[in-house]
Amino acid sequence: GGRGAPSAGRRSGFHAARPWLALAGGVPLAVAALAVPFAPFLAARLGIDAERPPAELRSIDERVWLAGAALEVVAGDPVLGTGLGTLPQAMAAGRPLPFRPQPAHLVPLTIAAENGIPAAVAFCLLVVGAMATVIRMVRRGEPAPGAAGTALGLLVAIAVIGGFDHYPWVFPAGRTWL
Repeated sequence: GGRGAPSAGRRSGFHAARPWLALAGGVPLAVAALAVPFAPFLAARLGIDAERPPAELRSIDERVWLAGAALEVVAGDPVLGTGLGTLPQAMAAGRPLPFRPQPAHLVPLTIAAENGIPAAVAFCLLVVGAMATVIRMVRRGEPAPGAAGTALGLLVAIAVIGGFDHYPWVFPAGRTWL
């Protein structure tokens, strides 16, 4: 175009901000839609509820024990780990078990125990890198705002769930996203 004409393909003003507005509005709505019905459970998990049921206390004690046992396994073989799916057996080797052995409820820790610290770092870089890629695409205006919001939401969900439970890593259904 001529002088002063907007260049083709470039957005300005409101149109440039639309993808971010969609994300900014969609993410809180999604969080609220999930948080409201699960508020009592979230309060108990986060320690906000002063009257946590005994099951929650057992769950917390179990998770702390599993994390400690997983750290011991990582210390035993930090480079290669024990092998995919073998963390529960490695935890049970030669020790009394106050709880049923299972993977740690923190995906990067489980990955470090089973596949080594380098694999856990690679996993974290994969998730963060995928999030960064979606954000860069939104900045360039490439995907539809809804698609970008969905992709980013799924990646954030995987990261958050992986911080509280092992399902995204240990069960075949959870591994399909890899």
